[in-house]
Amino acid sequence: MSNVVPFTLFTFNRLQFKAPPADIFEDLFGYTGDQRFVGFCYTGHAMCIEDGQINQVGHSRPWSIWYRSLGVSVLRYYCFGYQGRDPEHLLILDRRSRALYAAPVQAGQDALAQQVPGLWQTAERAPSRADRDLEVDDLADAIFSGDPQHGQEELKHKIEQLEKWLQASGY
Repeated sequence: MSNVVPFTLFTFNRLQFKAPPADIFEDLFGYTGDQRFVGFCYTGHAMCIEDGQINQVGHSRPWSIWYRSLGVSVLRYYCFGYQGRDPEHLLILDRRSRALYAAPVQAGQDALAQQVPGLWQTAERAPSRADRDLEVDDLADAIFSGDPQHGQEELKHKIEQLEKWLQASGY
């Protein structure tokens, strides 16, 4: 996990609560990378996870449960995307401190790209929304063409853990 903190991260809005433990948050959503900062949003047709180096399609059901738990006090100000609506903001997780930040999508992507050595110097900015959507569509096609029962029991168990954590934390 990188020690580099994207300098723009400190200009983003820090949410007033911490993320659940990794095994019932980023692991459950489907993140497989090792970067310190990870962004999450829903593109209107798939849950998207990005860390400046990789874009992944995540598990939409746990994201939906988490998203609904945020409540009006957060969702009034930030749109992380949902079915039929593209995100205006990226939910950024600091995996070390468990802090959560909200950032405009492009600014968040640019900050995430800064944590990947060499990437920021080779590209003027992070991929555009159109590029990201094409990549997510390709990833979603690959995921949804596989065996629908693969890993469903483990996913169900992790979702139950997330729901218990949310309930115990007062969300």
